[in-house]
Amino acid sequence: MTANPIRLLSIGLMAALCCPVLSASDTEPLDPPTLLGSWVGEVISDSDLPVGYILLDVTSQQNRSYQGLIGLVPPNPVVPPNPVYPTDPTRMLLSASGNVSLTNQTDDWTLDVQGTLEGSSLFLEYHINYRDGTQDFGVILLSR
Repeated sequence: MTANPIRLLSIGLMAALCCPVLSASDTEPLDPPTLLGSWVGEVISDSDLPVGYILLDVTSQQNRSYQGLIGLVPPNPVVPPNPVYPTDPTRMLLSASGNVSLTNQTDDWTLDVQGTLEGSSLFLEYHINYRDGTQDFGVILLSR
């Protein structure tokens, strides 16, 4: 007679331990964030230069690597045109932690950018090396 209550108790214990594991495995994983789409923003120099403009059109993704076009009018004493059109190829990498890195090279400059993706906004720090040997540092703020 004591075997039945012990058996019932052990079955109940097994069910209590196994059910949370089974229900946790049924949940679908969250989709990783994506950079696909158009992003528009401003480029703010650490120097005393007027605000520049940037437009990203991210068109393809392979794992966490992205490619697209960038239109950049860096901070400049000459008032930049607006709107900006994306014409130069760019590559971006998005880490699992939400860190973003972007590179772009043109005949005029090399652009290196690091920052974070937070929701539908990118908060980035940039370093731009111009072909004439000058350089600039600052932040880029982008949103969808």
